[in-house]
Amino acid sequence: MLRRLLRKLAGGPGGLGLGPVDDRLFVALAYHMILGRPPDPKGQARYTAELAAGDMSRRNLLDLLMASDEARHLGDRPVGQRLAALEDNLANLLKRRYAAVAAAGDPAARLRSHEFKVHSQHGEDGILLYLFSLVGAATHQVVEFGIEDGRECNAANLIINFGWRGLLMDCVPENVEAAQRYYAQRLGPAADRVAIDLQQVSPENIDQLLAARGLAGEIDLLSIDIDGNDYWVFEAISQVEPRVVVIEYNASLGPRRAAAVRPAPDFNRFACHPSGYYHGASLAAMAKLGRQKGYALVGCDSSGANAFLVRRDLLSDQLPEQEPAACFYPHRRRTAAEPLEQQMRLTAEMDFIEV
Repeated sequence: MLRRLLRKLAGGPGGLGLGPVDDRLFVALAYHMILGRPPDPKGQARYTAELAAGDMSRRNLLDLLMASDEARHLGDRPVGQRLAALEDNLANLLKRRYAAVAAAGDPAARLRSHEFKVHSQHGEDGILLYLFSLVGAATHQVVEFGIEDGRECNAANLIINFGWRGLLMDCVPENVEAAQRYYAQRLGPAADRVAIDLQQVSPENIDQLLAARGLAGEIDLLSIDIDGNDYWVFEAISQVEPRVVVIEYNASLGPRRAAAVRPAPDFNRFACHPSGYYHGASLAAMAKLGRQKGYALVGCDSSGANAFLVRRDLLSDQLPEQEPAACFYPHRRRTAAEPLEQQMRLTAEMDFIEV
């Protein structure tokens, strides 16, 4: 499998044809996806020059990075997964560069070519950068809860690579400790740009938690992924007014049903149902709640996990509101194991509230 991926990434027979991706960008992508970090200045300059001079091929560079001690000690994500993500990133770069020859897609595909993974779980990093290129960033402030260890979340790229400030929260002590170590290492003297709190977020306490950190009024990004009371926490937030909201939706409810779980403390979706399908709210429910709070659904990522909402005053001809059924994606991992129709039959028997 790795040999096949290497051939595609390096532009060999049957590959992606990476000529339009310049050497400097290729070096940066290879470092990010194989080593999980940007290249150091010396490495960037050296490998870009060697690729340009023909002293090294792109496949040689990938082989070199994969065989490095640093790559071997990265236990968080196998090299094969990092290469697969790199392949997706490069494919999307090509789609954007040659948009005129792309097949016409349905509205759900509107954001797909902007998907790009640096630190996000799926392609959220690229979508967020695209959205902020259209609506602008006013405060460079992000709030995210449900970050796990902070390495793979929607705030990380903006904080690490774009200099944003952030408030990150998780309810698991080991996750918070790991995130604190990670950002201290990555940011060094600038680590005070991010606050990482151990908190069990709820509809009852979310505004107080934000106020305790001095957050009020406009922020740029709010990201919610707590696998439970997401809908009710979003409904309760009035302390901040984000320009963009990323919120997980429950694709197992289908594209049209507007439903949410009953709010409960210490929510555990697997304790509620062994499938894990009892959590959050449907895309239609999130879009409906967004409208009530002054937001418009503008699309979803193709993994079937995240909905993107933009404050209504920031919409434009380039960024129109979308109907839920037009931009819905089924959950990629779940659908690989069980058809969406079966997921919908299961969730129809669960104790969701129609909203």
